[in-house]
Amino acid sequence: MILLIAGITACKQKDGEPSVTGKAKTLKDTTLLNFQTIAESIRYDVVIKNPDPADEWTETCLKGLDREKLVDEVYKAIYAGKVKAYDYYTDDPMSVKQVKEIEKQAESDGAEVAKVQFLEDWFFDPVTFNLYKKVYFIMLAYEILDENGNARSYKAAFYVPFGLESN
Repeated sequence: MILLIAGITACKQKDGEPSVTGKAKTLKDTTLLNFQTIAESIRYDVVIKNPDPADEWTETCLKGLDREKLVDEVYKAIYAGKVKAYDYYTDDPMSVKQVKEIEKQAESDGAEVAKVQFLEDWFFDPVTFNLYKKVYFIMLAYEILDENGNARSYKAAFYVPFGLESN
């Protein structure tokens, strides 16, 4: 009797967790059953403002991006208190006032958010050939302009964490 109770208790699955037996309880479980981790804590940069409009490749790559909306939504969420911004270099939480100072300084310099960085885990399902990304944060970076107003490099502003289920 004790072994039966222990067996039932040990095999209980929490809601929302993939089944280890291969029998899915939800559509999400079905999708995650075959996934393999292919990248843990991978960081990568994405240029979101083309520094050279004559660069057709970058223009084509950015064709579907609404950069202003992305940046505005991040700032709106910070200012509304929905998310917290963190210093990219120290991981210290930043106040809304500090974030507004960064935004004001960039505007006075004529710089715009032109690059983002993501921290993610990647999972691949070889059966369905699907890729799932778990996004941990997005970092915004401003252009650093030369004396002629051309972008010469980028400076990290801050990062904003995403929920664990973002993709």
